[in-house]
Amino acid sequence: MIAKRLSGVMGATVAIALVVVALWGWGQSKTLVAKADNPQLALWAVRSAAIAALAAAQVLGLTFVVGVFIGRRDRTGELMRLAAGFVCTIALLGAIAMALLSR
Repeated sequence: MIAKRLSGVMGATVAIALVVVALWGWGQSKTLVAKADNPQLALWAVRSAAIAALAAAQVLGLTFVVGVFIGRRDRTGELMRLAAGFVCTIALLGAIAMALLSR
């Protein structure tokens, strides 16, 4: 029981850290891409990575926090996790592709 709650707290902590990093990355995206060859594409790469981090935080929240405090998993929660994981994957792949193209 303690291990389950501890995993929930750890998952929530990592999810909060991901949200903070994503918001910082979105806010500082213009300064992060100032020296890029194609700054507009690099800007969207950073913003896409921020979206991927937010989606990953949502997956962690749905997996650990909801799983610990509610205690059961239903079909709706699983579909939400799957959708957030899909958004995370697509945004991360887009960020990598745009980062490679912006060089």
